[in-house]
Amino acid sequence: MNIVRLKAGSNDDGRRIDRILRRACAELPVSAIHRLLRKGRVLLDGKRAERGSRVSNGQFIEILGADIQEAVGRADHALQPETPGVSGKSKIVVLYEGGGILAVSKAAGMRTQEELSAIVREYLHGKTEPSLSFTPGPLHRLDRWASGVIVFGSSLAGAQRFSALMQSSLLQKTYIALLEGSLQNEQIWRDNLCYSNAARKTRLAGQDSAEYKTEDAKAKYAETHVVPLELCGAFTLAKIEIKTGRTHQIRAQAAAHGFPLYGDRKYGGKNRPPFFLHAFRLVFPNDSHFPLSISAPFPPAFAKKLSELGFHAHNLQGSELCQL
Repeated sequence: MNIVRLKAGSNDDGRRIDRILRRACAELPVSAIHRLLRKGRVLLDGKRAERGSRVSNGQFIEILGADIQEAVGRADHALQPETPGVSGKSKIVVLYEGGGILAVSKAAGMRTQEELSAIVREYLHGKTEPSLSFTPGPLHRLDRWASGVIVFGSSLAGAQRFSALMQSSLLQKTYIALLEGSLQNEQIWRDNLCYSNAARKTRLAGQDSAEYKTEDAKAKYAETHVVPLELCGAFTLAKIEIKTGRTHQIRAQAAAHGFPLYGDRKYGGKNRPPFFLHAFRLVFPNDSHFPLSISAPFPPAFAKKLSELGFHAHNLQGSELCQL
């Protein structure tokens, strides 16, 4: 009988063994993993492991089975973080690295999951501890055509701390957006939003209610604070703070309240794509183990568009941007 022996790292500490095995033994179906546990073919430091057993840093997991070696693959492969096949010349703008997170500046047009995640994993390869179950990944969302700060977890503890701040609404997220329409005064948008998987679009609850009754029942509260920074003709440069984090929240609420993002055709924008939305600052609580704030530089393409439209704020840089 073959035996595969794996060693848990710090990023596996405290996790259930069945969940670790689902990641470390991705070649095996979940039913096969449960069967191995049920038949006593998974040992934790030499003792039979149960489905809910918790794994500690440094413990050894042994998996016994006639064809387990071939199904699981080499143990040393399972212990190493995935190394994507992207070029070593790929570059990212690192805004902050520490505390178990990596904050980078995402370029507009880059897909977070397909492109940026691969580049980040390549950047972190060799810097992170080997793990059976943890892979560095994005801890929040940014649409493809949005730019700015996005945070990845580089350790399990850092990812958990950051996610807890997100869930408790203690993390302040501020954006700069170019809106269609003349927004004269500060506004607070409070709505219940529904996301349609079929349409891949968010709308306000109650719209087309006859067709979307099921989605309306799953509506989630969304709150967005909007401050106009500069008006130029039929357009507004605005600072936006979101108090919740719903899918397409800014895009959907801006459109619903009569100020779609410039170029956001999907949500009623009249101008040519792409839209202009920049996630420029995250502010953390004092005792968060992270810096007080992380900011991303204003993207040149956004500044160019503002200049073309006649805005005076197109040359915002550095400290001026952070004072907004």
